[in-house]
Amino acid sequence: MKIKIRNITKRFGSVLANNDIDIEISSKKIHALLGENGAGKSTLVKIISGHYNPDSGEIFINDKKLELGSTSSSLKNGIGILSQDPLDFQNLSIKESFIAGSKKFGENFNEKKIEVEINKAFKKYEIELSLNQKIRSLSIGERQQIELIRLLFENSKIIILDPVYIKAEMNEFEAWLNNEIRYCISGEESGDCKGSIANGIDGHNITGLFICM
Repeated sequence: MKIKIRNITKRFGSVLANNDIDIEISSKKIHALLGENGAGKSTLVKIISGHYNPDSGEIFINDKKLELGSTSSSLKNGIGILSQDPLDFQNLSIKESFIAGSKKFGENFNEKKIEVEINKAFKKYEIELSLNQKIRSLSIGERQQIELIRLLFENSKIIILDPVYIKAEMNEFEAWLNNEIRYCISGEESGDCKGSIANGIDGHNITGLFICM
């Protein structure tokens, strides 16, 4: 999946946050947004995710024009965002958080079938948590890990890490993240690539890491 950003401009009163931005990212690529605080990185991420509507410009996903200012359109077109503070439902269980807002199950879903599908994903990504566990009982690192798996589960093809550092408690998660991203992009197991992506991108001047699968 590829994304084209054409002539995106956004002002907040007299402040010019994004000025005629052009970016194109092809499939199986990883790109980072670099810049000082106030450079407009988060604004662009919010435009891509549909939280902000730009003053001008267009965005295309696989040459299809994206409806701007619409989070549902961004989600429908495979755009997912993993935030520092995950956008999850803390009063729900892990299973319920996968079901809420999902486009995968439809209206006539079967709860047992859903459990089987989620457990398959957890086994694939080596997650050892109960589906009945409440989101509020998880650490920030566990919540980020669950949210990333949920994005992959929903077949998100453009994943934006905003910001890029992950608050996982264990180094194993960073290694897992590296391997999973590489696997999604290349289709090949990468072995031990710890330090190549997750550790190498930590920094306050990087707001968005774009992973196009």
